[in-house]
Amino acid sequence: MRARTSSSSAGSRATSSTRSPPTPLPLLRANLLEMLLDGEAAASVVLNAAAVFDRADAGSAADIRLLRIMTPLAKAWTTARARVVTGEAMNVRGGNGYVEEWPNARLLRDGYLGAIWEGATNVVALDVQRAVLRDGGLDALSVFVTERLDRVTEPAAKPAVDGVRTALVDLARIAGRWPALARAERELDARPVADTLYHVLAASLLLAEGQILRDRRDDHRKLLAGALYTRRWLLPPASPGPFFPAKSLAWLEALADWTPVRVGALAVAG
Repeated sequence: MRARTSSSSAGSRATSSTRSPPTPLPLLRANLLEMLLDGEAAASVVLNAAAVFDRADAGSAADIRLLRIMTPLAKAWTTARARVVTGEAMNVRGGNGYVEEWPNARLLRDGYLGAIWEGATNVVALDVQRAVLRDGGLDALSVFVTERLDRVTEPAAKPAVDGVRTALVDLARIAGRWPALARAERELDARPVADTLYHVLAASLLLAEGQILRDRRDDHRKLLAGALYTRRWLLPPASPGPFFPAKSLAWLEALADWTPVRVGALAVAG
């Protein structure tokens, strides 16, 4: 009996050693990955908007038009999303996230402040729509986004780049119908279009910055972030299912710690 038990145990060990180790806490890792991508995308949008502001302030006509739409886009999404991200962070920490001894309760309260100070999210989304209809904002944004996407030459990032381009074309088609729509129908489009325009902008920035990092250091870490962001917000699953493939969750630590990532990692975002 002892010999048979030993043989069975050895067989189990041999079998388990040939399998990929399971990803621990996949639901939690998916939550953390989404929050990480939201924060990184918001940083890219805000910092690039600041650079556009500087150029507009110096008299650049193209950047004045671009700033007209980038400002409400950033305000609408980031202030609304802050409530979700801080709420999820509280949820992750459970009771420790709720009590005042931890910072999360304050962060959640502060997360509501942006949308209150900057105007209700619906009002800001309507401002995005006005920028499109009256100020040529979508044309300016399309040029800016397309220039960023054209810089991405990494073949493994092409599915993400194509996904962003397709979303931009779809948004232009929707906005092109607005002048002929009744006011109620047009305004109902304002928030979903503003949200998606933000994701198009954010994804193009992450991917373009990722190409720079790859060229300088042969590090595909930010291209992976851009590809996963694109998958989350612009290429949702066709049926109810996870936004991130299971294999992508294994890269959470590398993304969080800014550890260099090899090009093969981009396959997990496909």
